[in-house]
Amino acid sequence: MTEQNLETADEAQSKTRRRLKLTIAVLAGVLVVLMGVLAWSVYIAPERDAQAALDSVAASQGPIAALNTGLVTYEGQKLESANAEQKGLAQGDELTTPPAFIFTNGKKSADREVLSLYFDFSDQRSRDALIANSISLRALVESGKVELQLHPLFGGRAYSMYAAEALSEVFAADSDLAWDSLMVLLRNAPVLSATDSNDEMIQGIVSGLTAEGVTAVDGESIKNGTFATWLLSIGNDSRLSGAVAPKLPYILVGDRPLNLSADQLNDPDAFKRAVLRELSR
Repeated sequence: MTEQNLETADEAQSKTRRRLKLTIAVLAGVLVVLMGVLAWSVYIAPERDAQAALDSVAASQGPIAALNTGLVTYEGQKLESANAEQKGLAQGDELTTPPAFIFTNGKKSADREVLSLYFDFSDQRSRDALIANSISLRALVESGKVELQLHPLFGGRAYSMYAAEALSEVFAADSDLAWDSLMVLLRNAPVLSATDSNDEMIQGIVSGLTAEGVTAVDGESIKNGTFATWLLSIGNDSRLSGAVAPKLPYILVGDRPLNLSADQLNDPDAFKRAVLRELSR
């Protein structure tokens, strides 16, 4: 091969190497862009959209407020007296049956959906989910996106009934303390539900609520079970019928079950995004 031919071959190889390097660089750039798009779509955009969905309803924001259980008939059907200004409901508005602890932002909204959460005070999975998502649930309620209805279930443990009775009494007399009282009853459950004495359990419930400023709940009122008939009517809930009871917590947006993995259930951001996605359907 002549010297000229060797130079031509070297130039060709050099061009080939340059094209290869350029191709690799382009592919690397495309890969970086694709990874950026993926990160945006999976992590950044959902979080931004979730927050935007809350921010967009700022006009309907209000503090979380408990619907006074004392104003609800034991059938859980209608208000006994008007409280439209305080809770954003009118006399005769239907609430729920079977019973629920209802939280709203105190303002009426045609776009608001009901977020139903079935739980048991004695069920650790229920407690963990409610505690982990307490801030997200408050944000959803206060934004006006949802009305939160907590349905207490009873798995055979005394604490389930005593805690639900105590919370009902808080709703009826000290409803402005209802949310904080709910959190106290959830957090104190592991210790109180493990005691062998019902009297000690009840006294522990009273002590925890008294520390939150609740004045209307005492040991005798819990034992008397003022709201027991109303609470136990949860057994009439058609959404719980079937051969196999749903795994707790059982969550519905409207009438649509919210199916989450264990990790998503206890991740406040993932939980909030899942609810907002369901609301947008």
